[in-house]
Amino acid sequence: LIDTFVAPMPFVNVDRRLLITDKWRTNADIKVCDVHCRVNLKQL
Repeated sequence: LIDTFVAPMPFVNVDRRLLITDKWRTNADIKVCDVHCRVNLKQL
């Protein structure tokens, strides 16, 4: 459980940074991604 919970966290942070710095992304896309990320973390 510890490995499966800790391992995805850095990847989520990296994905969020890439989305924020991606010029083709809009604020709406980032908000949707954040919502999905929170839901996925809750499911873990």
